[in-house]
Amino acid sequence: MSDTVTTFKAFSAPSNFTASKTTARPGDSITFTWGPSRVLVNGAIPEKYQFTVFADGEYIKIPNAGNIPLTETSFTFEFPEGVSNYAICYVSIVGNVANVDMEDVPGDQGVSGINSSENINIYVDYSPVDPEPPDPGPDPGPTPTPGGARLEQFQNSSAENIYPKTIVEGVFRQSDGKTLEELLEESGGSGGVESFNGRTGAVTPQSGDYTATQVGAVPAGDIQAVRVLTQTEYDALSSKNASTLYLIKE
Repeated sequence: MSDTVTTFKAFSAPSNFTASKTTARPGDSITFTWGPSRVLVNGAIPEKYQFTVFADGEYIKIPNAGNIPLTETSFTFEFPEGVSNYAICYVSIVGNVANVDMEDVPGDQGVSGINSSENINIYVDYSPVDPEPPDPGPDPGPTPTPGGARLEQFQNSSAENIYPKTIVEGVFRQSDGKTLEELLEESGGSGGVESFNGRTGAVTPQSGDYTATQVGAVPAGDIQAVRVLTQTEYDALSSKNASTLYLIKE
């Protein structure tokens, strides 16, 4: 029967080992951090940290992972291709124990110059990948803001108040808001007309058929000026000019 010889660790394991994420896709960047190791026996000389990745039954070679300076307590790498389920990751302190004073080692233990942190498993992220958004194309520039104004008060040349309601096809309509087609239908009756202004057949409106007064529009000659004001500016006017069209900005 042989005695079992235990091994004394010359350095404390890197502590507080953490990862920036525990699920990843191939190529994702992951940063690991840890607390520094301490020398536990006289004569032991720490040399470097070593980062290890193990997956699918084999060690995976990671660039620069085998020689991390003692002044560093973090390591970043890209999650490798080909991992089927998860990768086991840990960091180790590595040092020289050739000159350890064995009198400082308890019992008949051997001395090890390697001590490792706890493991962290990084799982492969198999969740669906969001599709790339479609190309919006060239920038169309700012969206035009619909403009508009309402007629607050209008007077004709006789200083009589009239109250336009809408602007349709460039013509001011009075408060009934009727279109030219509606006025023609009312004046001509449901049966239509046989002739109008020398035209026969399917008679349609033409320029000059009616005066502005006949269709409820404002005669062009009555307007000599147009002013666009805010409601506050309009209310502050001491007087209103009968030949001026006042538009109030919304």
